[in-house]
Amino acid sequence: MAGELSIFINAKDRTLVSSFLNKQTVSLPAAIQGETLTLLVYFLNPVGLQVSSPFEYLDFSGGTLKVGICGGDGRPTGTASDPTPTVIAFQDTFSEIPNGFSGELTLNTPDVATFLGALSERASTFEVELTPAAGDPVKYLQIPVIIKAAVIESASTVPTPISSYMTRNESLAAFVKQIGLPGETVQFTSPNGLYGRILGVRDDGTRQDDVIEL
Repeated sequence: MAGELSIFINAKDRTLVSSFLNKQTVSLPAAIQGETLTLLVYFLNPVGLQVSSPFEYLDFSGGTLKVGICGGDGRPTGTASDPTPTVIAFQDTFSEIPNGFSGELTLNTPDVATFLGALSERASTFEVELTPAAGDPVKYLQIPVIIKAAVIESASTVPTPISSYMTRNESLAAFVKQIGLPGETVQFTSPNGLYGRILGVRDDGTRQDDVIEL
């Protein structure tokens, strides 16, 4: 384990700040391939012009936190499921700690190695999303981060399976609807791929059950 990384987020401005006592905007330190970071994430609300205590902690108890680093060319796009993989490091399992959340982010995965390729370092994007106990997801932070290749290499670990959301077209392609549109049929393919069976309903109310050659 490489150690802890405290992340203080000014929730109003959606910026990364130095600490609870310092409102100066800062950058993320470089992340190094092979590390497993313990992230300590805190959400702050600015309190007026006070110098000694510029923030108060926001209470997001019961919320769901997600943290990810972008894959592809390192920058997210507006196209669903693009870049591929969408993330090269991801965590959505966090424990609640006093005033914040704690969880591990692993950079010792094949996706990180693929992202770096033959490069010594590469720019990417770090994102923090929080879904309050009662509310919709909010992207509280999205900032650049540099991923560096390890000098002392270790074997990659298999990444923890993560949840993802299908696009509408992916959902339609993966599941048979309980009630289809007029004229829709369902087709099954034989194991050898040579024949298909089409099920449906004809206009006269009789069933359609046809076997065809593919």
